[in-house]
Formats: sequence, structure tokens, C-alpha cells
Amino acid sequence: MFRRCISARRAGVFTALALTAVLCSGCLATIHAITAPTMVTADENFVVAIDGSVSGSAPGAAGLVVQVPDSFEYVRASFVASTGRKRLRLQPALAGLFTPEPGHRVIALADSSAFARVQGDDIRVLLTLRAKETGTFSLKCVAAAQQESGVWRTGDGAPRDFNRIVASDKIVTLTVVEPERNGTSAVSFAGDREHLVLPDTGLFTFSREQDFSLELWLASTARDAAIVSTRGDDVLGAFPFELGIDERGSLALSTCDGSVLARTRSAAFIADGSWHHVAVVYTSSTRSFELYMDSRFVEALTAGSGEGVVPSAGVMVGGRPSRKKWFSGVIDEFRVWSIPRTQDEIIFYRNTALSGYEKNLYALFSFERAQNGRISSTAAVEGVEAVAYNKPKLVPSTAPLRVELISFSVIQEGADVTMSWDSYDESKVRAYQIEKRTEEGKYSVLLTFESSTAEGNHRSFRANDTWTEKSVVYYRLKKINLDGSIVLSDEVPIGAGEIMNFTLGDNAPNPFLSVTEIPYTLSETANVTLRVYDITGREVRELVSDRQKAGSYSVTFDGSDLPAGAYFYKLRTPAGAQTKKMFLGR
Repeated sequence: MFRRCISARRAGVFTALALTAVLCSGCLATIHAITAPTMVTADENFVVAIDGSVSGSAPGAAGLVVQVPDSFEYVRASFVASTGRKRLRLQPALAGLFTPEPGHRVIALADSSAFARVQGDDIRVLLTLRAKETGTFSLKCVAAAQQESGVWRTGDGAPRDFNRIVASDKIVTLTVVEPERNGTSAVSFAGDREHLVLPDTGLFTFSREQDFSLELWLASTARDAAIVSTRGDDVLGAFPFELGIDERGSLALSTCDGSVLARTRSAAFIADGSWHHVAVVYTSSTRSFELYMDSRFVEALTAGSGEGVVPSAGVMVGGRPSRKKWFSGVIDEFRVWSIPRTQDEIIFYRNTALSGYEKNLYALFSFERAQNGRISSTAAVEGVEAVAYNKPKLVPSTAPLRVELISFSVIQEGADVTMSWDSYDESKVRAYQIEKRTEEGKYSVLLTFESSTAEGNHRSFRANDTWTEKSVVYYRLKKINLDGSIVLSDEVPIGAGEIMNFTLGDNAPNPFLSVTEIPYTLSETANVTLRVYDITGREVRELVSDRQKAGSYSVTFDGSDLPAGAYFYKLRTPAGAQTKKMFLGR
């Protein structure tokens, strides 16, 4: 017997979506886990995965009883087992046995269990819904039901009134939000032979002797589909790798050296309709793959010990080169690197839209524009482009990507201060402003540069200032977009080495998962404080508060008990203070 319900709080009203296991005569169905997206978009389909098992062999039907808020729409449901997959059907008679809470209705789903009745067989039920209103929801356990002689009834002592449901300790939260567009584009595949083909030269040969990393954002409810494939056909043949979604909706990676097909076995459910970040990292020295989802390590995969070249049949995004396993969904910020990226690096860059000029970045498809069926990479490597077939669409992106200003460089040589930055697309930019402040002052505008509003135009900017204040000053660059939004660079201090009696170094590693070292040097004896602040300016840790002699120091900061995100560390002596940023990942 198992119990589940989904709850929502909207405008102070507690609503519920409850999942009820169905116990069949001579056939027991048990729920082991429920996986739901943490955040979904209103008016878009999302999928809840219910993992369970079936035992017994008597006739009967296994399914779900679902209480949903009136604002939820039922779309479809199916189950997947070792013997195949099949749709579940609505069962009004079973639904009629249950009394819903106010503002809710009951949906019952079931089908013949003969299709999946294998002793101990694992079953995944995929329930597709659509939310019409925003709110926060939770999945909990509820009562069970039985079937005898083709008649549905509740089990002994099981409540039929959803007002009597008692919550359990297994809760999964789900938040429905309005769509928020980040101002960029993504590419949408409808699953009808729409795909992109990447060039079969350079890094895209994916030789087993070449390191690489591949990253992308995707949102999909597809199953049994290839996302990125170098595989030529569906029979056993050598291919570098294939990234896809299996029949159960889990993220899958496979590779073959011509004799052994290796593939992941993880149950990382990704086909829930919400955005997920996926990374594949290949290290040639060990011939091993690492698969990440939402920056979490999923599984490792060995490419095999066979020698020689493993041929690629071409690289396809949205399907398999054999023109099968078509992908439906949306993809954004497709990146290929020429090195095996670390987990810290994946975390650091995951939520940031790149400029294309990052070190070791081979290809970047941000899908901002297409011309004559071709989408150009915006990375520094020239001539890389994807060819679109069957007209996949460019759509406004809702991926959780921050569109950041590219690096702002400030160099001091004596009294001369030189500032520089580059722009690669000013079609959405109104102007740039350089701002300046003193240690205790507020920022004021030093210089303003008008945008050319040109699309895909590369311009280098350069500005100068004179350092005469004999104190520490700070510069930053502000980008003002046409829609009124503002993006700021990190601030850069000038004069710290001339005026202060200390030098504050960069923490390492940065980003870091739990522990990092902060170095600094004192040129004379001084009272020193070193404190760490969160993004809101709240102090979270005092690392040093002491009088110290001249010399070099290194302090360990352990952030394992803190949430992931950006933090600042500030060193202060009687001569002044300096602040730097660090990133804590998970």
C-alpha cells in the first residue's frame, strides 16, 4: 500500500494533487519514488515520473488515482516496463469511488497489468499534466484501491474522501510560474525529422584521441530520442558517442568501439518538460566519459579498449544520422570545448550566456539568428556553422540563463589608467557607461559610449583616465539595453598596491565546491580583518581579526554549510580595504 498527494498553496488556499496506488487482486503494485520538476511553466506540459514495481500473476489492472486542482489539465499517461510501454486509460468508475476536496476533481488511470506483470519488474508511470495557474505543489502519499471481478473498490480501511488523506514523509515540491524570457533565442524541434547537422571536421570528428566537453540546455518531454548523435545506424557499429533520452525518460549516454556497446544505466529523469543543463566530458587519456545533469555527476562511462579510429557518421542535433529517434523539445546555449571541463567549471558557467571568446571554447551556438538555413557559431574559431533541415524554429528562450557583460579590463601604469572591452552584437544595446567611485563614495558616470545597434558587429572599446587621487578608486562598466535593463561588470580597484599596506590575492580554487584558500600579503604590521559576505551584503563568516606582522598569509574558507552562489571576501587594515568575488558551487 502506498500514498501520494500533490499540494499547492495559492493566495493562501491549500490545494492538492494526490496520487493513489491501485492494489489488484493477486497483483501488488508498489511505489518506490516520485520524480517531479521543481519548477514548470504555466500552460506548458510537464511530466511526473512514478517509479514502482509489480508482483503476482492474477488477473487485474494496475494504475493510479489522481486528485488534481480544477486548474490542472490531464494530458495523458503511460507506463514503461521491461516488456515495453503502453498508454493508461481513464477509468471513470474507479474515479467515482473517491470524493475530492473542494476545488479539485479525481482522475483514475489504469490498464491491463498482463502487459507488465513480471515478478519484481520495475515500472515507471509517466503522468503528463498542464497547469493553468501558478502556485507551489507537493506530492504526498494517500490510500490504495483494489479490483475484484472487474469491479473497482477501495481497500480495507482506505479512505475514499480526500479530506481524510494523511500526509507522509515523502514530499516532492513543484512550483508553477509564468514564463520568463531571458531576451535570447532557442531552437525548437517538433520531433518531425527536424534537426541540425554539424560539420564533420575539426573537433566535430570527436576522435577518441581528442579531449572534449559538450554542454547544452534543454527542455523536453520526449522519450526514446537522440539529442546529439554521431551514430550511423541502429545496429552494432563503432561510433564516438550518442546523448539521448531513453524510453523511461532518463538521460542516456552510449558509445561503441565496434565490438562492445557501453551505455549508462542511470535513472536520471529528464523528460519532465522543465529546463535542465546537460554536460558530457570526455578525457582521452583514460578514454572515459562523465555525464552531468544540472551540474550533478550522473555516471561515468568507459569508451572501450579497442585501438584505432572510431568513425563518426556526422554529428546530428535533434536525431540520429540514420534518420531515426527524432527529438522534440527546445535546446539553448549549445557549447563544445576542446578540453575536459571540471565539475567546478561546469557549475561556474552553467547559468551564464557566454560571449564566445572564452578560452578553449571551440563552438558556441546561442541560436540568436539563422540565415539561409545555417546557424553560425559565435565562438572565436571561425567558419563553424550548423545546417538546419526541415525547418526547426527559433523561439524566445525561457532557459535560466543570465546574459552577462563580457570581461572589462582595467590596467594601471603609473598615473595612467587604461580601460577596454569588446562588443560582438549591439543590436539590443543603447549605450555603455564607465562608472567610477572612491572607497567610501558612490558611483558616478565617467564616460558614455553610444551603441552602433548593429547585429553581429565586433567593436573594441578603449578609454583612459588619470589616477591622481592617491587613494583606491574603483571602475565598472554598465551596459544599458534598449528594453531598459542594465548589466554590470565586476568592479575593478586601482591604486591598491600603491596606497594600501597589503595585497589581497585571488582565492583558489574559484569556483569551489566546499573549501578554498584566500591569500594575502602584508607589507607592514597591521590590525587585519578578513570577512566573507553573501550577495546581499550580509556577513556570513569572520576569518581573521588580529594584529599580524608583515608577511604572506593564506586562510582557508569552508563553505560546505552555505548555499551555492556568489560570495565576497573583504580584507581591511587601517590603510583601507579591498573586496573580491568568489563562487561556491554544488
